[in-house]
Amino acid sequence: MRSFLLCAALLSAHAGGLGAASAAPVSLTVNGTRLPERRAKPVAGGAVVPQSGTLPLTLRGAQAGDQLCSDSDAFYQINRLDNIAGKVTQFYANYAGLLGQAKLWVVRGKSCAGPHLADFEVRAEGSTLWQATFPAQSPENRPPVVAADGTIYVLAGKDELHALTPAGGLKWRVALPKGAWSEWSSGLSLGPDGTLYAGLFNGDLVAFAPTGKEKWRFRTAALVVQPPTFGADGTVYLGATDHKLYALTPQGQKKWVYRAGQHIIGPTLRGLDGTLYFGADDRLLYAVGPNGKLRWKLDPAGERAELRAIGADGTLYATSFGPSSWKAPDNALLMALSPAGKVIWQRRMGYAQSVTIGQGGTLYVESFGKLSALTTAGQPKWTFNGGEANSSAGTQVIGSDDTIYFTNNARIYALNADGSLKWLRELAQEPLYLNMNRSGDLLVSAWNGRVFALATTSRALAKAPWPTAAADANR
Repeated sequence: MRSFLLCAALLSAHAGGLGAASAAPVSLTVNGTRLPERRAKPVAGGAVVPQSGTLPLTLRGAQAGDQLCSDSDAFYQINRLDNIAGKVTQFYANYAGLLGQAKLWVVRGKSCAGPHLADFEVRAEGSTLWQATFPAQSPENRPPVVAADGTIYVLAGKDELHALTPAGGLKWRVALPKGAWSEWSSGLSLGPDGTLYAGLFNGDLVAFAPTGKEKWRFRTAALVVQPPTFGADGTVYLGATDHKLYALTPQGQKKWVYRAGQHIIGPTLRGLDGTLYFGADDRLLYAVGPNGKLRWKLDPAGERAELRAIGADGTLYATSFGPSSWKAPDNALLMALSPAGKVIWQRRMGYAQSVTIGQGGTLYVESFGKLSALTTAGQPKWTFNGGEANSSAGTQVIGSDDTIYFTNNARIYALNADGSLKWLRELAQEPLYLNMNRSGDLLVSAWNGRVFALATTSRALAKAPWPTAAADANR
């Protein structure tokens, strides 16, 4: 292992308050994260840090002459040493170009090969934490979903449902009926009690226990192409291409059916008062009460429309794509609607493939390689252009530190809240679909049968009205 000295011995000018004979143990904190420590050899784990910047490292019980060493050329300069209350020495290490992980260690003496006082790792955001590979003949084409215990569920391989550990290991797999999966299948969603639902191309909605055991299945007369949504009482709402919105009990019994004028398209969203909102191929938007009764219908300028997100105040955000935008893709309509179906504002822009809502209410609209930030009044804040458009773009995710993640053309972009590029990962296969687990790891599924996790500086999903394109990590 190639190693080199990051800093010279701690300057004796800083040693007066430390005490040359200090026997206090060394403990480590990087960027506010308590790190594992150990003598003799490096250990796994550690903080996730930006790919370049300044690394603050706090050492309790350090002495004059202690040194910080690294196996990575990404770390190259110590620019400040601070003594705090005579017990803490803080290093500020400038570094750049960290793309994977780096091992760091503290030694007492002049040689980095000497006895280690503490060992730890830092890992660059965007680096791969783990990867699971499935047969590419039937790849995952929806984001993974994440249970409260960290279990990751994916539809992948040859018509199989897989449960993975938080570290990417296989917990179990279940075979599905042959041909039940296709690129038009709905994907997965988790109910409030942890039941996993898989909408299949053969028209079945199948409910699984967290162990993988099938609980029940409900058959529609058409295709299930969107995951279900859920009521506060656990009611399962499922839109299908037989023109019907189904309400099912948590045990799979039919409660009621509402028939729309055409195929139900896009997701069915549940409002703050339990109203169900969805679009249909008759170019209408529908609002149906939790009792199955129609509340209103809206013709959005005669164009095909889908609901995309719901704000903290109940505002609905919908996108249309019809005759006017077929001729000019930037002429699609983004609309904000009141829960009563009144148009608040509308804006012509690129067709919105997904919409998320950040912690301050900012709308992030993805459209064929571009990500635009809008105010709640529909006014533009900034646009990031990801280059050549990919018509099969994936999904968006907002992290707890306001980082926005989105994909285009086999690239994963991480943007700061002001629209500037934070980091970029280029991969060999597209498209890619995103989600985030409870620890802030970015989960990615790809059409070549891979599911993997990337390190981020986000600690979790943002506590926002709509932090993923599907509302949360459960679908």
